[in-house]
Amino acid sequence: MNTRAYSLPLALCTATLLVACGSSPKQQQAAEAAADTPAAQAAAPAQMPEWQMLRARHFECATDKANELMRGSASSPDVARQALRACDDRLSAMRTSFRTYLETQMVSSHGKAGARRAADQLARDTERKVQTYLEQSVVYTRYQAKVR
Repeated sequence: MNTRAYSLPLALCTATLLVACGSSPKQQQAAEAAADTPAAQAAAPAQMPEWQMLRARHFECATDKANELMRGSASSPDVARQALRACDDRLSAMRTSFRTYLETQMVSSHGKAGARRAADQLARDTERKVQTYLEQSVVYTRYQAKVR
């Protein structure tokens, strides 16, 4: 039995763990609750890695764009895709920042390759989550507008 086929490089494990922790709902809820105080708001930028701030800015950009676009007659998936396309530069910046964040912790070439894959995976996951959220938000908002 070849044990190399079953072992993952430490960097890939670390990157996977960071991706999983970066999108934890409990962590996000705790961060939102802690961000309510003025002292926490002033200290938050120093505590949060740059890639997480860029991720939040990407979400805000896509949400704002979708709010503008939903007034038209485009379907909710089309609105979400157009909003994401308009904010591609922010997603790219987040990917680059996350990759740099991981690479500073890696020394081997395997670690750097793992950081690259993890950054790409984080970008894909973020885009998928934001698209799903936007589609549902557009449907809900339009429904609420019809009910009123």
